[in-house]
Amino acid sequence: MASTAPTKTAKTAAQNKTTRKKRKNRNQQQPFLWRAIKFTSYWLCFLAALGFIAGMAVFFYYSLDLPNPDTLKMPTSVPTVTITSSDGEVLTHRAAQQSGHISVKLLPLHTKQALIAIEDRSFYSHNGVNVFGIARAAFTNLIKGTSHGGSTLTQQLAKMLYLKPEKKLKRKVQEAMLAVWLESKYSKDKLLELYFNRAYYGAGANGIEAAAQKYFDKSARYLSLGESALLAGLMKAPSAYNPLRHPEKAKARQKLVLNAMLEEGYIDAQQVAYAANAELGLRHTNVASQGQYAADWVMRDMRGIAGDLTGDIVVEATIDPYLQQVAEDALNNVMAESGEKYQAKQAALILMDKNGAVRAMVGGRDYGESSFNRVTTAKRQPGSAFKPFVYLAALEKGFSPTSMVNDAPVSFKNWKPKNYGNKYYGEVTLRESLAKSMNSVAIRLARNVGAGQVIATARRLGISSDMKKNLSIALGTSEVSLHELTNAYLPFMNGGFAAEAHIISRIANSDGGDIYQHRNNASDRLISQIHAQQMQDMLFAVSDWGTGKRARIDGFEVYGKTGTTQNYKDGWFIGFTSEYIAGVWVGNDDSTPTKNVTGGNLPAQIWHDLMNQIHDGLVDGVDLGDGGFVMGGGTDEGVAPLDDIAVLLNQ
Repeated sequence: MASTAPTKTAKTAAQNKTTRKKRKNRNQQQPFLWRAIKFTSYWLCFLAALGFIAGMAVFFYYSLDLPNPDTLKMPTSVPTVTITSSDGEVLTHRAAQQSGHISVKLLPLHTKQALIAIEDRSFYSHNGVNVFGIARAAFTNLIKGTSHGGSTLTQQLAKMLYLKPEKKLKRKVQEAMLAVWLESKYSKDKLLELYFNRAYYGAGANGIEAAAQKYFDKSARYLSLGESALLAGLMKAPSAYNPLRHPEKAKARQKLVLNAMLEEGYIDAQQVAYAANAELGLRHTNVASQGQYAADWVMRDMRGIAGDLTGDIVVEATIDPYLQQVAEDALNNVMAESGEKYQAKQAALILMDKNGAVRAMVGGRDYGESSFNRVTTAKRQPGSAFKPFVYLAALEKGFSPTSMVNDAPVSFKNWKPKNYGNKYYGEVTLRESLAKSMNSVAIRLARNVGAGQVIATARRLGISSDMKKNLSIALGTSEVSLHELTNAYLPFMNGGFAAEAHIISRIANSDGGDIYQHRNNASDRLISQIHAQQMQDMLFAVSDWGTGKRARIDGFEVYGKTGTTQNYKDGWFIGFTSEYIAGVWVGNDDSTPTKNVTGGNLPAQIWHDLMNQIHDGLVDGVDLGDGGFVMGGGTDEGVAPLDDIAVLLNQ
C-alpha cells in the first residue's frame, strides 16, 4: 500500500500539470480569436455604415432634380390629337381617343385582373416598390442573360407621368422614389385608373379606352375576358404584339396572360380555354397602315407649331389616302418581288406636289416591325443623286448642257475614283455626262467651281445636313435624308422657285376654330429661269435615254436622277413630272451591301409604278410663267464660250 501512494500522487500531479498547460494554451489562443472576431465585426460595421452613407448620398443626389413631392400635381388628362387626311378621313388618334379618360369603376373586373396578373401580382400588397420582385428580376437577368423588369405598376406609372424613357440607374432610383410617393398620396384604385388611361397600347392608342376603340371598335367598359387579356399583354412590347400587324404573336401573348390569371385564381381552366379559342374580333380600318409613319411626322411638326396643348385638337395632314395606298403598294410589291433577289430588306418613299405638300410617305416596309422613319430620320450617302447640285453650280459659272467635257480617268494622291463599270466615253456634253452619270466629269466640274461652291449651292436649295468640303462631295459622299434631298429637287421642278415642304395643312381646336393654317406664300427664286430650264433639260435626258430609263411613264415627261453608292449599299431615284415629285431609297438599315441595287433598277421601278398609276387620267401640263413648270428641252443662251470651257475642263 505504501508503495502505490507516491505513484498515484505523481500521476495526479502530472495530469494537473498537463491540464494547466492546455488551459494556458487555450487562454493564449482566446485573445487572438477574440481579436479576430472583433476586428471582423468592426470592419463589417464600418462597411455597413459606409454602404448606408453611400446609399443615402446616391438617394440624395438622384433626388436633387426630382420635383418637390409637396408641390407635385397629378397631370390632367392628355388632350386628344386626331389626325385626318386631306379629305377628312381619320388616319389615327394620338394621345387619347375621342372618348378620352375612363373611370376604373367602369372597367370590367377581369380587365383589371388581367393587368395585375401579368404585370404586378403583388400590386395590392406592396407600397410602390417590390424588393423581392427586383431581386428576382436581377437573378433572372444574371442567370439567363436576358432582360426582365422588376418594376411594379406604380413604378411604371411614375415613369409615364414624370420621367424620361431612358434605361439608367438614376431613372430607376427616381422611379422607385416617385412610386413610394404616389402610393402615399393615392389609393390603389386611383393608381390603376391613372395607369389604364396613360399606358400606350400601340398603333397610336394611348389609354385603354383608345385601345378598345382602336382594336375592337367598342368602349373599354365592354371588353371581354379575351380582349382584356390581349390588351394587358401589349404592355411588354406594344409594337411587337400589335394584333393588327402580328396576330399570331398577340394570340400567344394573350394565352400567357390567361394562364397567369389562372395561376392567381382569377379565372378557371374552362374560362381560359374559351377565351383562348375565341376569335380576336379585331377591327380593321381601310386607312393605309403605313400612314402611321406620316402620323409620327405630323406629331413632331405639330408640337413646334401648336406648342403646349390645353385641349383636344384636330390636325389635317396633307396626306391623300389614295396616293398613300398606291405608294405603299408600289413599294411593297417591288420589294416583295425583287427585294430578296437583290438582298435589299428596306425601302422608303416620299411623294409631294409642286407646293411641297407631302401627299404620301412610306417610312419603311413594316411600321409594326420598325417605326424608324427612313424618310425623315435616316441619313445615307446619296451617291450620284447629289450631282445635280454640282451641275447647277457649273451652269451658274457659265457652263451649258452642251459644253464639251473629257470623260477620262482622274486620280489624286490617295483617291482614284472610277466611273460605274469602269467605262469612259471621251468627249461628251454635260447633258450626256449627267444622263449616264459619269463620275469623272462631276469631279472635274467640282474641281473647277470649287467644293465650297457646290456645298453653298446645295445649301441654297435646302440641304441642311453636314457636308464635307472636298472633291468627293461631287459623288454624294456626305449623308442626307430622303426628305431633304427630295425637297432640294423642288426648285428644279418649279422653274427655280422654292417650295416649303410640309405635312400639316391645318390645325383646329375642338370647336373647329383655326389654330394654324398653312399658306403657300410667295416663294423665293433660288435658281434663275434659264438655269432652271437647263437643269430640266439635263434631268429629262436621264430618264429619256440615260440611267433612269426605267422610270419613264406614258404621256408624261419624267425628270430625275439616279444614285448608287459604293458596294451597292444604297440605291436612289429622285424625280418629278409636271404634277408630282417623288424620292425613293432602297437598301439595308445596317448598311450591308445589297446585291447590285442601283438607282436605275429597284428605286426607279418603284418610282415608275407609283407615278404610272397616279398619273392615269391626267394630262401633262405646261406653265411657262416664272413660278410654274417648264417642259423639257433646255437652252444654251447666255453661257460662256464653248472653247473656253473646254480648255478649263480638259486640262
